[in-house]
Amino acid sequence: MMSVASLLSSPHRVWAVAAVTYGALMLVSATNVVDPMVRSDDFPALLGLPDQFYTKTLSEGRWVNYWWHQRGFLWPAWLNFALYQFFGALFAAGVAVTVCNKKTHSGYVIALALLVAISPPAFFITFWFNTLIPASALLALFAVLACYLPAGTMRWLLLPFVPLTLMAYTTYPFSLLAICLMADGVVRSWRDLAFTLSVFIAAFTLGMLLIYTLNYAEHGVFGLQMAEWRKPQQVVDWLSLRRNFVQYELALKSAGKMLSLHVPYFILIHILAFWSALYYLSKVEKWLTIYWIFGIGIGMGLLTLQSIGSGVWLPARTIGFVWVFYVILCVKFALYGQKVGGLAARISRNAIFFFVGIYFMLTASIYFPFAQLQSSTRSLAETVGTKGAAIYIVGDYKVFNLGERAVIQHTYGLSYRLTYLTGRPAFVCEEFTERCAEAIADDELAEPTDETQIIQRGDDTIVVLPKAAPSQ
Repeated sequence: MMSVASLLSSPHRVWAVAAVTYGALMLVSATNVVDPMVRSDDFPALLGLPDQFYTKTLSEGRWVNYWWHQRGFLWPAWLNFALYQFFGALFAAGVAVTVCNKKTHSGYVIALALLVAISPPAFFITFWFNTLIPASALLALFAVLACYLPAGTMRWLLLPFVPLTLMAYTTYPFSLLAICLMADGVVRSWRDLAFTLSVFIAAFTLGMLLIYTLNYAEHGVFGLQMAEWRKPQQVVDWLSLRRNFVQYELALKSAGKMLSLHVPYFILIHILAFWSALYYLSKVEKWLTIYWIFGIGIGMGLLTLQSIGSGVWLPARTIGFVWVFYVILCVKFALYGQKVGGLAARISRNAIFFFVGIYFMLTASIYFPFAQLQSSTRSLAETVGTKGAAIYIVGDYKVFNLGERAVIQHTYGLSYRLTYLTGRPAFVCEEFTERCAEAIADDELAEPTDETQIIQRGDDTIVVLPKAAPSQ
């Protein structure tokens, strides 16, 4: 049998790098593995409720995710999370192996894979893991194929993969573009760059047309119809353009804070690393730098047009592809430093492994509040039990938010959670006021105290939430 060391230097080293990355991912998210945190609008994928996701086909074009909701079989959350993390590790490994050449030291290959996998954008999107399993599988498949197939073939594979990933998450196609543009061994030229970008734009256009066609066939709307909760503000005059631009600027600042995980001045380190890498690589690897600028420019250009044109807030997690481009640039710079030797080699090497270490620790720490939330709701589910009819929840569901650290975004985050744990339908009375009024008499309700109160009414169970967060 081949050892890990020999695998890391073999043509199949993507699998060894993926194994190391997967182990690191599961270690970072250790407190979230057995009972993973699920966001409110990710529960339909976990519980198999396609009707609850249906509107996102019209508002966001998420047809691949909708089809996944209709799969006809269900897995527990821990298995879905394990699968999602596996595909994430495989994608990260594919990126690292494709970007680095065969002579690159395995330490740098693994470091790049870890920087892709254990990153702020990757972390913040993990809480929709049930919904995004097919999307992460598509990304992983493309990245692995890039380790075995020639660059020309991968460019043509953009035609099927870009539309499919576009129908799963809007910005995922840009990560595919990063693989094609940054792959090692590409004979770079203006002609090749124009061809690659033309295929990508054609594939992206094809994806949009496919979404629009499906929406027209299903909803009678040829296009996307933004959800009202996103508060779209179309540009109609100079004042609205300025308003949307200001919001876009605020979104970018928010994304910058997210990339630094809200550590003061850490963003300055990123800025220094970025400009240093871009400057020196432009001197020694001109074509690589040009490809990098065009790749990230197209991605951010399209996002900018969408955000400013529609007035919709740009969530920080949407810029995951920017991070992929960024860490590739940093690792390429570090590899250049190794060729130079001396102080440049030490500084660039230490910077890369510093980034890996700091994000490993910070990401792991951010998972802790979610473990507390899961523990609290698990205890409540055990108290309520699995036998009986409906569960009615009275009080402010935000008592479980643990000082805004866990952040249950909607009443469904609690009601679906209890349904998943108990198998019983659960309703938060703040959302289902009429249903609760019919099921619960006023004299059956107790005043909220510092503890959760359980009232049994026939087969139904009434849960009166405490005034303060439940004790652990």
